[in-house]
Amino acid sequence: MKKTAADKSPALLLAERMAVALKQQQYAPGEIIASLPELNASYQVGRPVLRQAVRILEERGIATLRRGAGGGLVALEPNPAYAGRALSILIESKLRHFSDLGVLLESIDYYVYLFHSPLLSAADCVQLRRLVNRLNRLSEEEFLRTQAHHQLACAIRRLVRVPVMELLEKAAYECSLDLIPHHITLRNDRRGSPAWAVTLETVEALVAGDIPWLLDCQKKQRAIMEESWQADLDAGVAAPDAGDGADYPAANSQAERIVRDILRDIRRLGWTEGERIASGVELARRFQTTPDIVRQAIIILQQYGVVAVDKGRAGGLRIAVLDRQQMLGAVRDYLRDAGSESRSLREFLLQLTLKVVADSEGRQPGQLRRAALASGGGDPGGKKSPASGAGDDLLWLLDYLCDHPVLRTLTELAAPLIGPIGDRDGCRAVLDAFASGDLPMARRQLMDCYADVKS
Repeated sequence: MKKTAADKSPALLLAERMAVALKQQQYAPGEIIASLPELNASYQVGRPVLRQAVRILEERGIATLRRGAGGGLVALEPNPAYAGRALSILIESKLRHFSDLGVLLESIDYYVYLFHSPLLSAADCVQLRRLVNRLNRLSEEEFLRTQAHHQLACAIRRLVRVPVMELLEKAAYECSLDLIPHHITLRNDRRGSPAWAVTLETVEALVAGDIPWLLDCQKKQRAIMEESWQADLDAGVAAPDAGDGADYPAANSQAERIVRDILRDIRRLGWTEGERIASGVELARRFQTTPDIVRQAIIILQQYGVVAVDKGRAGGLRIAVLDRQQMLGAVRDYLRDAGSESRSLREFLLQLTLKVVADSEGRQPGQLRRAALASGGGDPGGKKSPASGAGDDLLWLLDYLCDHPVLRTLTELAAPLIGPIGDRDGCRAVLDAFASGDLPMARRQLMDCYADVKS
């Protein structure tokens, strides 16, 4: 079910038209684009549709509405929010198991700890400790209401001022919230939770610049997260007439919470094209909310091409086909606009690849060797890998050998931005090492391929 213009709301269609026009004009951040009356005149739409379209542009980090004299639609600085959300949905659509996401989270942490924690200043560390002290003084109710745990986690991440890492951390965070039910997330967000204790320990390890301690904290957080994932493994799709909790009416963003539950339903339905999810009435009843809130949730999902809406009595929300190339293009646009360096993306991709290789061998011992042998590894004749382009580019060779959904998505994203990694001889050396079962040498050979790339 490819998404067509007929499936999109008038506001979404208008927002997309405006986004294309704004990109062509290349407005500087802070520059006034037009007033509301000028926009009304240009696009000939009603005020409600225009305001909703502007809200979509705000969510995408493209432009915002400045009120008052001299106000209007104003261009924004590049923001990872929309691109990160798009990337999280692409990753989720391919996940086979929660541990696939764990590899991404570990790779992000490892990259931050290895490359950036030694560069923190004493002033950065003082600010972190001050934030901890302030958050610990909050009442339990304020602690939860202000999302104190998330505040501290974000403060840790913001110490790394690298666009690609801001993007990946946003995507990983969105994935975690989508995959773990809210009541479980809430348990981990409490001040007395083990997760909060480990985050506090992480702060002290960062202050000390102690890499082994940081990696130990990473292992503890992974164990807590896997326990959370396990709690949701056997859950089925909620019945249309079953409420998902009385806490929905009190949520900070009911529409966003509904979006996350619908995404979990889609995952349980296998992201099967055309599969019916529910009607608007069924969703309103299930989530104990109004039709307007449900419409807001549907518009959010439509922005990313996740769902289509069938009209009529027998209609409802159905799973659409994701336009992966369009979404990946939007993510690349963010990285270019934010001035991301290809070197940072390569450095992270190397860490992710090493983690994926270790994870693949740990879960299915010998699988990498079998895949390498099937691809011509150890063959003096140098038979080309059946993976497209894999004979010349390490990115695609490892994608084929590891068959890992997160690595595949990030390879799709990165390949046009960073170019090929390695050459035919380098790929042959990596393939032969895997085929011989020499995992340490395979890792060393692939690191050499990355090291040979000129910045």
